[in-house]
Formats: sequence, C-alpha cells, structure tokens
Amino acid sequence: MTDSERNKRFIDSVDTEVRDLILANIANHYSISMGDAYLEILQPDAEAVFEYMKGNQAHVVLQMMINFEAEQSRLLTDATPRHY
Repeated sequence: MTDSERNKRFIDSVDTEVRDLILANIANHYSISMGDAYLEILQPDAEAVFEYMKGNQAHVVLQMMINFEAEQSRLLTDATPRHY
C-alpha cells in the first residue's frame, strides 16, 4: 500500500474537525489552501500525512496513524476465517 493510499484511508477515518486541523496545519506550513493540501497528500508520490506537518501536531498525527494501522490490521486478523 502506498503512502497516498494510507493517507486516504486515514483522513477518511477521522472526524471533520480532526481532518480540518490536519489540512490547516499543512496548508499553513506550505502557504496553500486546505483543498490543495488535501490534493497533495493524495498524489501518487505523496509522503505520509505527518511528514507534511509541522510542530507537535505532526507527532500526534503520527501516533494516530500508527494506532489506526494497528486497528485495521487487528480487524483484518479477527475477520480471517479460522480452520480448526
């Protein structure tokens, strides 16, 4: 899975307030609009969302992404049929 795909899954999983905080941080850092920030993190060659951010919010988002990926992995494992 690419960072772009991970970004899409992650950003779609958070509520609008968190999404807007993330996009505002990126937009302010690069002096672009929030819409452009959203498009940037979905580019095929995008880096992980937190890498576009600055300040403590980047560390918080990194941890949120780690937790999200772990939960997704757990859900996939739990959904795997068991053959006994």
